[in-house]
Amino acid sequence: MFLCADIGGTKTRLCLVADNASYKPLHLQTYLNAKFYDFNEILSDFLQQHKPAITFACLATAGPVHNNHCAMTNLNWQINGADISQHFSIKSTILINDLSATALAVPLLNKDDFIVLQNAPPKLHDGPIAVIAAGTGLGESVLVWDHNLKHHHTINSEGGHKDFSPHDAISRELNEYVLTKESCGFLSIEDLLSGRGLQRMYTYFTREHKTQDLNETISPAQILDKANAGHPAAIATVQCFIRLMATEASNVAMQYFSTGGVVIAGGLMPRLLAYLDVTRFLTCFTDKHQFHDWLATIPLVICHNTDAPLIGAFYYLQQFIRTENQDLKQ
Repeated sequence: MFLCADIGGTKTRLCLVADNASYKPLHLQTYLNAKFYDFNEILSDFLQQHKPAITFACLATAGPVHNNHCAMTNLNWQINGADISQHFSIKSTILINDLSATALAVPLLNKDDFIVLQNAPPKLHDGPIAVIAAGTGLGESVLVWDHNLKHHHTINSEGGHKDFSPHDAISRELNEYVLTKESCGFLSIEDLLSGRGLQRMYTYFTREHKTQDLNETISPAQILDKANAGHPAAIATVQCFIRLMATEASNVAMQYFSTGGVVIAGGLMPRLLAYLDVTRFLTCFTDKHQFHDWLATIPLVICHNTDAPLIGAFYYLQQFIRTENQDLKQ
């Protein structure tokens, strides 16, 4: 029995999968991280309910993974694969970055899992595929086809922490507003393209529209509810978020020369589809002067399959076991 996990900044999703060739969850459960002291407490609860005999586990974690250890970026949790294996009697526990897991899932997803904004779905064997995902934070990864080994692998990235670069009057004013309000030295892309970023933009637009007490705390879900109810500042927030996402999708296409395509994943963008004007989005995406025509050839899609990190973790686990078995035969 395999255990796969998607450990985000806000939620953790765990599933059990039979050790066969296809991803078919036997049990899948979601936990709110704020209700638990650490990941071990969540895993203990899950295993007590289902009592499986786990041989291998793959944990997709929202943070950089080094030596099978992750200090999560937006949550004060430390996760160590060797410690989890020892504590829960699992043969091997492998950690992988959650965006790397999402990227590895791309070749395994169905066409219905993608909303095509430009051209066809990603070209799986024709150059790098950049994957970006906004949720609690902003993650980025790159999927590459290895022509010699005949399988995909990923290039890890913490690209969400690049400096934010304003490019028009609104983004410049937004940048200055947040820098001044929070007394910080610089703004990263994740500071805006995330749940927290949505909140920051909303406080800026409520000031511009003079529609609400700026001291009120409002969640990203409440902002979306207000947008759906026609609240001007909330609508302006969502539209600004979408424009910035189009620009960042363009940036990663340029940065990684993503001829295979760009995939926008994560929990936020699929919830904003009602406000997505594809023509305007593509105008922002291709707004790179002499590279306009090249960007117009790049496949660009939104992935709305929330199981993508779990599917990618399952695939990574299969690759690990296959490699381990080959090493034993040599």
